[in-house]
Amino acid sequence: MSQNQVLNLEKIIYKGAEATLYKGKWFDKEILVKHRIPKKYRIEELDKKLRRTRTIIEGKMLISVKKCNVPVPQVFEVDLNKNWIIMKYIKGQKLKDLIRKIDKSKRKSYFEQIGKYIAFMHKNDFIHGDLTTSNIIITENEKIFFVDFGLSMKSIKIEDKSVDLHLIKRVLLSTHGQYFEECFESLINGYNLEYGSQSDEIIARIETIEARGRYIEKNQRKN
Repeated sequence: MSQNQVLNLEKIIYKGAEATLYKGKWFDKEILVKHRIPKKYRIEELDKKLRRTRTIIEGKMLISVKKCNVPVPQVFEVDLNKNWIIMKYIKGQKLKDLIRKIDKSKRKSYFEQIGKYIAFMHKNDFIHGDLTTSNIIITENEKIFFVDFGLSMKSIKIEDKSVDLHLIKRVLLSTHGQYFEECFESLINGYNLEYGSQSDEIIARIETIEARGRYIEKNQRKN
């Protein structure tokens, strides 16, 4: 039986600049298919190479991160001819939509655990690259899942780990300002608990990144 005979793409659930996400069935499993779409503005051969490379990297990252006990969708298959990844469909709500619906103690509990999971990744030199509240899913039984590793990479650099934390800090400030302090404080507490004393330099570097950003913005306004 061919893959096409057992793979049923039921509907598009997201269409972005880089990829289209399909929900469907694969054998008896509920799945999500991430398909990196062709870019007509790029030279065809270069486009194929880029999409193939990024598909390989994301597939490998999901598998590797899962081995570090970080909850991510299980990868069932990576198809390099079609440039798609077939993975388990995670049913739940985006953290972005859930924050305002839950009480303070639940928010703090979630974010402390999220901080621990990020520390799991960083201790193993995995950088998510797009840590936002849209890329964290909470299931009905309150399990946390990280999704969308399209910008992920392997890095030992403190700067890259700090940028990961800076991004989620910025998202919390801009999108969830009312809950920023309790959420980010809980996240950093969880991060410190899991990473240990070596996390101090990573967290301290966030301020340097923020200062650099303010300097760039100031100069852009002058020009």
